Amino acid sequence: MTKKKSDSGAAAMPMEREMQAMIGHRLRARYAEILAEPIPDKFLSLLEQLDTAESPDTNSRRKASKPDAPTLGREEQRR
Repeated sequence: MTKKKSDSGAAAMPMEREMQAMIGHRLRARYAEILAEPIPDKFLSLLEQLDTAESPDTNSRRKASKPDAPTLGREEQRR
C-alpha cells in the first residue's frame, strides 16, 4: 500500500495498520462463512463420478485391455 503524507507524518501509519487489521478481520470472517456452506450437489456428483472412474477395478480393467508401452532405459531415452 502507498503511504499518504499527512501534516504530522506519524498519524498516517497507525490508521493504515488499523485499516489493514479491519480488512483482514472481515476477509477472515467472510472466508469462514464460505467454508461453512454445503458443497453443491452438482460438485458432489462430479466427485462421485471421478471416484468411480478412478476406482482400482476400473484401472485394472483398463490395463488388461490396453497393454503398457515398453519403457525405455536411460541410455535409450538420451538418443
